[in-house]
Parts: sequence; structure tokens; C-alpha cells
Amino acid sequence: MTKPVYEIGVVYTDKQGRYWVAVRQNLLLTFKKGDPVTIKPYTKYKSVRIITVEELCERWAISLDRLDLESAKYFTPPTLRNRPRGRRRVPKDRIEAEGRALRTVQLANA
Repeated sequence: MTKPVYEIGVVYTDKQGRYWVAVRQNLLLTFKKGDPVTIKPYTKYKSVRIITVEELCERWAISLDRLDLESAKYFTPPTLRNRPRGRRRVPKDRIEAEGRALRTVQLANA
């Protein structure tokens, strides 16, 4: 049995009538008593295309700002400064120490 794949940003509903928003292809987000809850469901939920964001926030009893804050964890890309850029420069003293150690080994084996 394959896991269902969800369309990111689309609202889904389960058999109990709870609303979930897809934040990843296999991860759904909802709010219970103001706290965010995520699940990886094994059954397919039905999509709801006619609900607005305001209605969703009203059903979850949260503010739009709170929804933006929680969804930003999933929808915003990582910052550029966290990505490595190019090769790291080796410190000059490390190069000199490695060269000295190599010369010592070569002299010992000569």
C-alpha cells in the first residue's frame, strides 16, 4: 500500500470533519486548542477547494498572523547564508604544519 501524496497548500478534510492543510507532500497541519499538530496520514483525505483562509482560521480559533507564523516553518526556503559557498580556505599555519610533518616523514624514511 502506497502512502497518499497531497498537493502543498491545499486544505483537506478527514471523516470526522477536521480540516488539515498540506505543508509537504506527505505531511498535514492542523490546530487543536491553538497548538499546531502535524500528521503523516496513511489514508487519503478529501480536498476542500471552497474554504477561505479566514474561514479556516475561524474554525481553528487562531489568528491569521498565527497561521502565517506556523506555516512559515514549512513554506519559507532556507536562508542563503546557511548554504556552503565554494571551497573552504585552508589556514596557512595548517598548510605549513602538514608540510613540515611530510618533510619529517620523508627524511625519516630516507
